[in-house]
Amino acid sequence: MQKDDFNELIASCINGERSAQKQLYYMFYSYGLNICIRYAKNEMESEEMINDAFLRVFSQLDKYDQIQAFKPWFHTLVVRSSLNFIKKWHQEMETKEIDHARTSEMAEHIMSQINTEDIHKLVKTLARTYQTTFNLYVVEGYSHSEIAQLLGISENTSRSNLLVARQKLQNMILNLHSIKI
Repeated sequence: MQKDDFNELIASCINGERSAQKQLYYMFYSYGLNICIRYAKNEMESEEMINDAFLRVFSQLDKYDQIQAFKPWFHTLVVRSSLNFIKKWHQEMETKEIDHARTSEMAEHIMSQINTEDIHKLVKTLARTYQTTFNLYVVEGYSHSEIAQLLGISENTSRSNLLVARQKLQNMILNLHSIKI
């Protein structure tokens, strides 16, 4: 779609034209859903997250600067909407402060046998706190200070959660291959 056509679509969405909103929804649904899937525990949650995200997008579309690319703006809203969903429905996020944690190195041959789909499945089995921190840091590229601000936790808790998430993932991967740490 040409930039002028896209800007016209955005203007129509802002004016509340349902057909334009529907078109924008279908254009970015899959992209947004893939983001939500990283934060959701199941398919139903990811669908609720993406729908909440689109409500947020349509309510804040007038704040979108059309000089900038739409996709990064949309991405940020979807991530934040997913985090809001988690905060809203899962108030008791597990957080642990730990001073020291043991890390271990995984053999190269083990990692070469694991594909991203397998890792994604393992990440989904983590407790919500660890899953969220892992996704924000590793997948989305947020810093620990940004994660702390988004989740209302300390930077040390963010670091700790990431460390625990990585350790749990390493243990799961090693257990899949019957190797002890």
